[in-house]
Amino acid sequence: MKQHPQIDTLINEIRELADSVGSQVPQAAEAAITGNDTAAEAVINQAQDWNRRKIQIKEKCLEIAPSGTPMEDLHHVSALGTVTHELSQIGILTKKVAHQTGVIALLGLPSTARDISLLAKLAATSCAKAINAVLSQNAEEAHAAREDCATLTIIHRRLAARFDAAFGQPGIPIKALLAGCVVVSSLGQIGSHCNRIADVSIGQHEGSPTVLTVSL
Repeated sequence: MKQHPQIDTLINEIRELADSVGSQVPQAAEAAITGNDTAAEAVINQAQDWNRRKIQIKEKCLEIAPSGTPMEDLHHVSALGTVTHELSQIGILTKKVAHQTGVIALLGLPSTARDISLLAKLAATSCAKAINAVLSQNAEEAHAAREDCATLTIIHRRLAARFDAAFGQPGIPIKALLAGCVVVSSLGQIGSHCNRIADVSIGQHEGSPTVLTVSL
């Protein structure tokens, strides 16, 4: 069956949005680790563009729905709407990480910076795989994304336990510690959103309907 021509446009726009959001996750983490204000500002500035793109994509999804589109294409559009919503949430969390610029350097916790950097890279990788899985309707890549998310969860739990233990250590600034917890929690939540995107792809492959997210 020939795909609705507007869906091709949606796919291209979602790819561009996903590339932009995903590439900024490690940059936001770098800002939190090193205090690179330029990196943080770049992420925060990009966030306004992400929101604009999200609204445009969702409006296009809603324009396709009532136009006599075949049910198969409607299910695909529904999946694209859901993915756009998840990408929007990833963008919000990425911006939140960028706002904690330099906080990790203040803590002096062994291996924390390395693990946060790894967590951010895994989040970006799983996001790219999950998005491609939905747009290409590739269930194998979706499962690969979920494996990345499982590894991300292990690292997130290790970091969260380390931060919990740090609250009982003398000499660690509490404000910085709380801000560091925001970074760790946000990166962990990004992994959860990537997992949800992968689930959308698996649902497509198995024929399970997805619900179009219409909130703007």
